[in-house]
Formats: sequence, C-alpha cells, structure tokens
Amino acid sequence: MSFATWQPPYAEVGLITIPISDKRPAVRNWLKFTLSASSKMVVAPRFADMSIGVLVGQRNRLTILDFDSADELLLERMLRQHGDTPVIVRTASGKFHCWYRNNKERRGIRIYGAEPPVDLPGANGFAVAPPSITDRGTYEFIRGGLGDVANLPTIKGLNDMRTAPPRARHEEAGASRGHRNDLLFRACLRHASEAGSFENLTKSAHQINAECEPPLARIVHVAAEAGMCLHASAVWQIHRFGSDVVDRCAAGIDLAQRVGGLR
Repeated sequence: MSFATWQPPYAEVGLITIPISDKRPAVRNWLKFTLSASSKMVVAPRFADMSIGVLVGQRNRLTILDFDSADELLLERMLRQHGDTPVIVRTASGKFHCWYRNNKERRGIRIYGAEPPVDLPGANGFAVAPPSITDRGTYEFIRGGLGDVANLPTIKGLNDMRTAPPRARHEEAGASRGHRNDLLFRACLRHASEAGSFENLTKSAHQINAECEPPLARIVHVAAEAGMCLHASAVWQIHRFGSDVVDRCAAGIDLAQRVGGLR
C-alpha cells in the first residue's frame, strides 16, 4: 500500500500524486509537481513506503468535498446538496471525501460555518488518498475508484458557500524569503477560527506555505503558535474591542520564529 506501488495507477488516469508522511507532504514545492516529477519520486528509496496524496485543484482537475464527520446522514445530505459522484473515499478516521471534477472552485474552510463541518480544498490543496495507511486506519474507496475518475461530475450548489475569493488567496500566497514566517503566521490566525481543529489549521497552513518561494520546512510550529495566539487575541478583544487583533499578536510571531527557527 505504498507510494511506489500506487503512484503508477494514479498516473495512468492522469492524477498527480505526492508522497505523504504523517498526513503531510514529504516533498517541497509539491504544488508545482507534474506527472513526470511524481514518477521520479517512485525510484527514491526514502519515499517508496510512504502514503500517497493526490493534488487538488485545476492541475489535477480534481475538487474534493471534505467532511470532518463520520455521519452517513450528513454525507447523504451533502450529496443531495452538491450532486452525486461516482467516487467516495472513507478516511482512516471513518470520515468522507467526495471527489468531483474541478471547475475552478476556490478553497473554503468550513463552508457552512461551524456546522456541518465541511471543507472544500478546492484550489492548491492535497488530500491523503487510498489505499494509504495511517496509525488510525486505512483510506479506502467505498464507492468507485480510479477507473471512475474520467467520469467525475462538477460540484453543484456552491453559490452561497463561504469560499475564499481570489484576492484574499493571493494576499496569503507567494511570500519570498524574509517575509514567509510573518505572512504565514498571520494567515493561520485568519483561518484558525474557522478551521475547527488543529489538524484542519495545519492543512490550511501547508496549502498556503506551498505557495511561498521557497516554502518553509517546519510548518507545524507556525500553525501551533497561531492556535495559541488566537486564544490570547480573544482576551484582547474582550477588553479592547479592537479591530486590529492580528497586529496585536506580533509577539507571537517572534515566539514562533524562536521555536521553529523560521524566516
């Protein structure tokens, strides 16, 4: 069930994949990967036994509706809302990923708010893919599989969803050396209130970080500091009702730099 084994079948249906370690990309600049670059990873011994991740967005023509819930009634409701699909994945924790043909959807975290807990990786993301194995279990196709990728429909019902506009996405992306840590930390702060969990916040951080040039290597420290700083900023809101909460967290940025050694 390794990357070396499953990269070729994914490539055969035109899907670019990356090696995954602990649910995080094991390579840098993965947003720029092509099928050729992905194939080269297969012969690298250090990637051979890793899990497999699939890129989400226009490059792979893939959009995934990501449920942070194992509720099958919610799955049925979302399929009615956003259209049926021939490919559904059950994650290692029993939750669901519904695959659709990408139609330039934007990224959305908690597109319905806190409940129901649904994300839309949309552009510039990745998802752990079957048959990856983690310490919590196995990712598996419970409907369809790679043979159905060519028949994926586009997703419906996103007109009123809270997806990130292109301008906001651009402002979070493309930071150069010397500015990456500051930009990424502030972006994490903006996403923390809607992420719902540290895992989701880290996922967003990885997607934003991938667009930095070059990306930061130790992303988890930044996401962790963002979550901690969010609680501190709430106290400032109560006492000051200020609108510049992110600016009040500059001390947290310095702390993240000391902990992670990032610039």
